[in-house]
Amino acid sequence: MIEKAELLVKLTCEHYKLTSLKRGREKPFKVVKNKDNEVVRVAEIRMALSYFLYKYCPLNMAHIAALVGYSDHTSLSLQYKKIDYYIQTEDEKIYPYYLIVKQIAENIGINMDAERLILNRNKLFKMANQIYVVK
Repeated sequence: MIEKAELLVKLTCEHYKLTSLKRGREKPFKVVKNKDNEVVRVAEIRMALSYFLYKYCPLNMAHIAALVGYSDHTSLSLQYKKIDYYIQTEDEKIYPYYLIVKQIAENIGINMDAERLILNRNKLFKMANQIYVVK
């Protein structure tokens, strides 16, 4: 599953004509111009990707954070509820990026029938009728 997650990040970068989502040594960037001189909101792309990967892939937050360019997993763990709210309410800044991520994931065959469940602080991953514990 890590290979498909890496491919999703790569194809999302290609879609927005970005070389990477990773931050440089200087200030972290949030808004950049891509190769076609269009403004792209990298912070929102990171949020959409991390939300999708956390929800539909059995990866832990540390792996997801590394894939999308966060310095560590705390950014993702602290922002997850906020990102979830933005996606559920179809926020105009994040939701369009999320839809693109979802479309790319569908094209590469990431199974969206499986979904992470969080019950009583136990992280579970439900796929069909089987439930797996994510460590």
